[in-house]
Amino acid sequence: MQNGTFNAWPIEDTFGICRVSLLPVYASASIGSGLVSQLLYGETYRLLKVSEDRQWLMIEAERFAGSGWIRAVQHDSLGEEAFHRLQQNDFQVTLSAIVTIQLSGRQLNLLPGSNLYFSDNELFDLRESVQIQGAWKSFSEKYNRDQLVNLATAFVNTPLFYGGRSLYGLSMAAFVHLVYKQAGYTVPAYLSSLLDYGTHIDHAELLPGDLVVFKNLAQIPDRVGMYLGNEELIEMHGALVITPFNPDKAVAKRNISGRNQVHEFIKLVSL
Repeated sequence: MQNGTFNAWPIEDTFGICRVSLLPVYASASIGSGLVSQLLYGETYRLLKVSEDRQWLMIEAERFAGSGWIRAVQHDSLGEEAFHRLQQNDFQVTLSAIVTIQLSGRQLNLLPGSNLYFSDNELFDLRESVQIQGAWKSFSEKYNRDQLVNLATAFVNTPLFYGGRSLYGLSMAAFVHLVYKQAGYTVPAYLSSLLDYGTHIDHAELLPGDLVVFKNLAQIPDRVGMYLGNEELIEMHGALVITPFNPDKAVAKRNISGRNQVHEFIKLVSL
């Protein structure tokens, strides 16, 4: 990277790609500012700003993966042509709890939702890897509702961790985002964005994979669960757990004051 202002950087330094298993993204140019997201291996981003001391970069990741500040030392630059090619081409998304690859003489342990690129001219020509262990699928392959539910239940017992996007910890909205990504769909990773993104439906239309939004005492939406079918919901209570949920009974309690009242039901995509 050159000295000078951000605008003076060469064009190849205006795009980047995550080449570590998990890249922390912070609210401001300080570790103490709080985590807002994490990028997974192979996810791409645009550079927006550089801090005055040039130790931090403000980024905006593709496919709703988040925006904020990363350490400059963890930035891996990507040329403009390669960046746009990766947005247009299909890729593989990891499904296993850990996908292990041997790449350029080093071992990488990739988490669920990481991106892999199989090609002669991409940065990651994994056919040259010594070993690949684990499951993945093409992002363009769209899973049905039963398959999406199977992906979701694999995250049971993952702890609550605001800003997290992995099996080591995540928020409920990030969980929804990550499961849908594995299933082949791009949806937001924040509750406020999920509310605007999906289609509001009646409780009688609720199907596995749809969302149940709850409101607090101030009648403001504050948490979300994913309906699994068979009167079960996966939601965050310190960790991801499966709880009983009867849509008819939940709607009947809407006019009763108290916590955990259903606010609305949302269908994110047509499965």
